[in-house]
Amino acid sequence: MRRALTAIEPLKDGNDVRVREVLEEAARLLAEEAEADDETRAVLRNVIGESYIALRVFPEAERHLTPVRSYVERELGSVDPLSIHVDTNWVAYLFATAEYARAIELARRTAPLALRVLGPTDAMALRLRTYLAEVPMAQGDEVDDAARCYDELVETLALCRQIMPAGHFRIQNAIFNLGNAHFATKQYADAKVHFEECLRGSRKRFGPESVFVAIAAFNLGETISMQKRPADARPYFEEAFEIASVAWGTATVRTYEMGSKLARIHLALDDASGAAHP
Repeated sequence: MRRALTAIEPLKDGNDVRVREVLEEAARLLAEEAEADDETRAVLRNVIGESYIALRVFPEAERHLTPVRSYVERELGSVDPLSIHVDTNWVAYLFATAEYARAIELARRTAPLALRVLGPTDAMALRLRTYLAEVPMAQGDEVDDAARCYDELVETLALCRQIMPAGHFRIQNAIFNLGNAHFATKQYADAKVHFEECLRGSRKRFGPESVFVAIAAFNLGETISMQKRPADARPYFEEAFEIASVAWGTATVRTYEMGSKLARIHLALDDASGAAHP
């Protein structure tokens, strides 16, 4: 069962519903498995919880990860590889649910353990380094934090490229964060390069209808818009809004943000056209 769960890469084909069905079935089978020992259950529930975070189904992620965290803390201790994996997933959960202070506190405790126990190129260690760079940017003064985290982001991307296949989610994430860092410091030409690479990689890796494509396209559109090129930005906003409307629905905050930006771009272009042809 663990091999089947580990093989799941949520959202890679855009079929969130199918992935969730697999996770629900796995959870049901695990509950019915009388012979599974506590550590095996913890390993499996950790994988299920991690997958729910990727799907952004946070109540289910919390339901699976909370008892696993209690188990590893009670039975294994903080330096066990499973404990490090579980805590890394909990950092991801806290970050995704905007509990930034708790996320950074746990990441700072767990990152040195991951480096010592697992090594600097281990996937868990790289994930924690990424969160240590991301969380301050999301939490505070983006300009100062982007500059402070830039070297960390560059080094993390270089390590990811060394040990992971091209197009891996961690590589895409690092490229995206570098784009954010450049955008926050108003280095729009550099931000554009990173967002373009991220958009190409996301289309190839996750498919043209993935929410990752929508986010990358929106950020690329924002960057081009800041360069005073609304006509060039418009196709990216249109792509982002179309994908988001289907994936998230039209009533969500993120879709509304994308739609509002697209409407403003249309108004700016209409005003420019009217001024050019009185």
